[in-house]
Amino acid sequence: MSPQSTFAGSIDQVRRTAGEVFVAGFPLVLVDAVRQLHPLGLNRILHLPANSADVAPGLADEDVHTVATTAWIDLSAGPVVLQLPDMQGRYFNLALIDTAGATIAGFGPRTGHGGGGDIAIAGPTWQGELPSRLTAVKSPSEQVWAIVRISANSAADRKAAESLAERQSLARLEGGSAGAQGPMLRLDPPTSTCIQRVADLEPDAFLQRFSLLIDRAPGRVRDAIQPINASVAELLGIFHEKSSSPNDVRDAVRKGFADAFKSIRDAAQLDPVEGTWRARCGAEPSWLGPLMRAARAYRCLGAPPPADIHALVCQVDESSRPLHGSERYRIHFAPEAGPPVETFWSLTTTPRPVGQSRISLGDRQQLAYNRDGSLDLLIQTTPPAEAWRANWLPAPAGRFVLSIHLLWPKPAALGGSWRMPPVERLGSGFARRTSTSDRERGDPSAEPPPDDELRPRRQPPRRSISAMISPRLALCAALALSLAVPVAAAPDAAVKKAALAPKAAAATVTPESTQALKRMSAYLTSLNAFQITSNASIDLVLDDGEKIQMNGVTTYKVKKPDGFVISTAWDRKARDFIYDGKHLTIYAPKLGYYASVPAPATIRETLKAVDERFGIELPLADLFRWAEPGGERLQELTSGFLVGPATLNGVETEQFAFRQGHSDWQIWIKKGDQPLPVRVVIVDREDPAHPQFVANLEWDTRANFSADTFAFKAPADAHAIRMAQQ
Repeated sequence: MSPQSTFAGSIDQVRRTAGEVFVAGFPLVLVDAVRQLHPLGLNRILHLPANSADVAPGLADEDVHTVATTAWIDLSAGPVVLQLPDMQGRYFNLALIDTAGATIAGFGPRTGHGGGGDIAIAGPTWQGELPSRLTAVKSPSEQVWAIVRISANSAADRKAAESLAERQSLARLEGGSAGAQGPMLRLDPPTSTCIQRVADLEPDAFLQRFSLLIDRAPGRVRDAIQPINASVAELLGIFHEKSSSPNDVRDAVRKGFADAFKSIRDAAQLDPVEGTWRARCGAEPSWLGPLMRAARAYRCLGAPPPADIHALVCQVDESSRPLHGSERYRIHFAPEAGPPVETFWSLTTTPRPVGQSRISLGDRQQLAYNRDGSLDLLIQTTPPAEAWRANWLPAPAGRFVLSIHLLWPKPAALGGSWRMPPVERLGSGFARRTSTSDRERGDPSAEPPPDDELRPRRQPPRRSISAMISPRLALCAALALSLAVPVAAAPDAAVKKAALAPKAAAATVTPESTQALKRMSAYLTSLNAFQITSNASIDLVLDDGEKIQMNGVTTYKVKKPDGFVISTAWDRKARDFIYDGKHLTIYAPKLGYYASVPAPATIRETLKAVDERFGIELPLADLFRWAEPGGERLQELTSGFLVGPATLNGVETEQFAFRQGHSDWQIWIKKGDQPLPVRVVIVDREDPAHPQFVANLEWDTRANFSADTFAFKAPADAHAIRMAQQ
């Protein structure tokens, strides 16, 4: 395709293709943005700035006593030897990263290099044999990013650690310096993050950079990108100075890039480890698809191998409130359950507390253990009682993040058999009961809480969304796929609250209300194929009582007895459930993972089986069960009555109100011979804020589906995982 031509596809196709290209190119362009920060050229070792998070995301939350250096090494003229001095007992790590952002090697005490040594790095095209006295690394790219981290023993030891870092050098294998020599300078911190610099690139600049970087990429990456090379050229043609492409086509490329960047950011959410603690970066699988490779670069570029330094971060306490300096916290390790490391661990806050000499806490300090061998760490702004001072980490005044670094972690920390305990907010009712030894030392939880005006004003939901609705009232929680939902009172139901009060107080279930449910259920059961679109909203309640509304759309395609596809797209989650009569598949499109399990031959049996085996309550179940013999569902109702007629979007309905357990719910049922539910509202009475769920339903009872509708075809970049049973 010539540079002057325009893209042959539709506007939507241009947008999709642009998104695919951005995802594929993001790691290469991001790594190159880091390389461009090194103004002195290649083969020069520089000190990293004290706060290097803007240089690369994997450099965030570093231990406060870490001295780090950076160097870009050019291998095009032959192998280069990185000479490391004896660290004199200090822990250190060398990470080598290729031009696609993958960590290709890690060295330190774990690999037997505690006394330093010479690391010889050869490029992908070099042919020869390295001397046996050298540790050899074969790089898949002609340039390599080297990051060395040296752990100072204390703040006072930092100068000595920096002096050791300055004794590193780069040399050619055949002899002589590999680059400029002189005093080791410090890399200037960038004015904006490298991630933001990539996001701010104009599409033509990104595409031009991407096309040049493909040739420098490792072979595995070039092979993976090869199918989209033509798309890169076509998109470049759209922005060529002589291109006749209309503005809407160029705008589609920009929107595609924006879509892709959001997908990368969403997919880069931290991996959960235990409760509120999350792994900064786990092990790097080799099978990641394009989106997850981009997401990993977004989160982990520059991070050390977790086998050398395993970092966990925490932003909230165990009741899901953000960590804040106006509160007081404790971390409790049971006897023999402290962080499992071969060397040491260190706990810090981000940002650092102002005016405090102690800015980290770890097992290199003289910690005070309880009589039973357990350990309590306190995190707060003010000093605790004297008996607790040794275990106190000062906290900053506002919101903060806790980080724990496990240097040379044992397999239990990486394999999942050990979990970091949650952060307990003292005085919250969540903190554990104090032991005798705690009381003898003066339990810090006995101290008065801080003034209310110092507390953070905005908090996350006080309870899980799925807990808002009674399990049996999956009537519409089902419609939201386990996302509880509340809604404002229906505007079309012209019934005043005073008029409802007498009937609600009677706490009776009228025959006409139960007959309406039975009639609706019987009609739905008679449908052999149908499609529903549910536009729903849910209230999330903050700790100060303020409600935050979230919205989502769920579509259902159902063909009895052996096929359905349920797709949800909510503000914070997207899931697809596909059943083809033989298998049930759950797919997370934003994350690129799916799981499939054998399923029974009918929808009814499948709904029951997945609930019992996996604890997954799929939508639709309760809508069809009010007419079942025995009336078990109806017996759970404690109140039910007809509110009156209501018109919703031109559809004449009857509005019914019911009470069941701790939930009040309403349903609007279409009048006539097609008694379809067109709106459902659920209110959680157990929560004093009375959060609501609302779903408006659009039905197509004449839907006609082909067999392919219910056949799951895994996208090329999706990866299968195992579905865990209850």
